[in-house]
Amino acid sequence: MGEEPYPYNQPPWRRSHEATSPDGRWRATLNGAVEIFMSGPTKGALRIHGLFDIPDCGPDFLWSDDSRYLAVPQWHYRFRPRARIVIVDTREKKIYASRTRYKIAQLEAFANGVLTGVESPVDQPRAFAIFLADVPGAFEYIDPETM
Repeated sequence: MGEEPYPYNQPPWRRSHEATSPDGRWRATLNGAVEIFMSGPTKGALRIHGLFDIPDCGPDFLWSDDSRYLAVPQWHYRFRPRARIVIVDTREKKIYASRTRYKIAQLEAFANGVLTGVESPVDQPRAFAIFLADVPGAFEYIDPETM
């Protein structure tokens, strides 16, 4: 099968994605993603096999270089759809969600305790960085049982 046509070949618009942690211990998958609005980015249920299922996630997720964390945009609705960044700590089995909301978040790299990405990658892109050391205080703890 060939490459999907634009924009479905871009991370926030993928129909599915799979990634194994660098140490090979964890596998995360998202299949059957659907558009959140016409021609918009996609979302679906992210499964971290043996750990969590997280709804409304973008198929644009990354493992940290030490395999402890997984970062994923999750669509959250208030007045209009916006993505928050969810960080999953596989060692502590905890989930944190950013208080900051992004129009569209495209994750780029997750190394040395820093997650980098781009907000609105197609229209007026703006780079952002999230430092893992700041997550427990700056992010909201999400009880995995309520997901």
